[in-house]
Amino acid sequence: MRYSLTRLLPDDGKGISGAWVMTHFRETASGDVETDTEPQTPTEGWQILLESPTHWYRTSPITEILETEETEEGLHITFKTENSIYSWRQFG
Repeated sequence: MRYSLTRLLPDDGKGISGAWVMTHFRETASGDVETDTEPQTPTEGWQILLESPTHWYRTSPITEILETEETEEGLHITFKTENSIYSWRQFG
């Protein structure tokens, strides 16, 4: 699978395209970091780390899933974090 992530609000175009690895992580109540190395989609309460061979991009915790759409190109999810809105795509 490949992933792309674009920050829509603020509209600064930050993100990553063509990422190969997606990891979820979050801080637990005890202060430990919980990691999911095989997430299927963005999930409320988790942060996303996307990595490509040349760079990486990490979000703050996801607060709300706004829209989910499955197209011929793949899966598209729009979600909100505390300060931003992102467009996430899974393809190939």
